[in-house]
Amino acid sequence: MPKSILISESGSLGFDLTVLEIYHTAITASNLLATISASNLTGSGTLQIDNVPDSYNTFFAKCVNGPCNGETGSLSVIGGAKPSTRYFDVHSTSTTSTVSITFPVAAGPTTGSLSQTVSFIDFGVFTIEANNAYPETFQGWYDSATGGNLWTASNPLSITNTTFTGSDQFYARFS
Repeated sequence: MPKSILISESGSLGFDLTVLEIYHTAITASNLLATISASNLTGSGTLQIDNVPDSYNTFFAKCVNGPCNGETGSLSVIGGAKPSTRYFDVHSTSTTSTVSITFPVAAGPTTGSLSQTVSFIDFGVFTIEANNAYPETFQGWYDSATGGNLWTASNPLSITNTTFTGSDQFYARFS
């Protein structure tokens, strides 16, 4: 599955740097992902490169124009380096009703929060469950403790790598 990566400037890349080539895995012609203007990284400080194969997790930048005598800086990949991995946080908004992670590694129940990193290369789903304590009833899974958006009222909830992708925060609300 292709991914998008964000390249970010850390510090100054140098006043005389004008063109960069971005590579995956090693600096060879067959690994060239993009040729970019260094000015694309000024201002916002980030540049998105789309349709990068999921298996590429190491990236290099090479100066190809200008003497590169200016200040030393670095580039980093922000997010997307391992898009088949998600970092979930599951929360209960109640002091009596609980949440649990049931798959791939069972955790909970708790009235607090649970965290789990899931590699969707190894596991097809991440499953969470809300357990209401009487007299409360489960209202649904939300993306924030208050306000925010309803993910779903389904319980238990099975999440894949490509579902519920707006956030990895899941709040069970009860009333």
